[in-house]
Amino acid sequence: PEHTSAGKKISSMVSNLDVFPTLLSTLSIEMKSNCKTSAVNLIPLENRIYHKHIFAEYTPAYADINDFKRLCPDIEQAIFDRYNKGLKCVRTKDSKYIIASDGKEELYHLKDDPDETKDVTDEFREEAEELKSVLVSELKSFD
Repeated sequence: PEHTSAGKKISSMVSNLDVFPTLLSTLSIEMKSNCKTSAVNLIPLENRIYHKHIFAEYTPAYADINDFKRLCPDIEQAIFDRYNKGLKCVRTKDSKYIIASDGKEELYHLKDDPDETKDVTDEFREEAEELKSVLVSELKSFD
């Protein structure tokens, strides 16, 4: 759009949720104030505050898993259980905290481990608890 900088790279965190209000703004359409969302209009790009936390959620595809079980009855139940779970995540610029529907927690320091290969939950329990609190608070805001 003419009122933005073409090809400008933003190193701050943005969310997929931000796409909708940003598109509305670009089209000069006002977003209704009763929309309950943490999304923000990203325009103007300069001199603005971006997200401190980004949230994500994954819900397992139960129907697909059940079809797979039917087609592959010899596969152990433990394999299905390992992957057939929901995930909720909060991400900061430097860390990602994930909690699964089975209660398993994971914490990754993205600067040192961008591929998320070393879970550091046990070494950084206080940080994990802090991010868990942020995630729980965000989830409650949608109740």
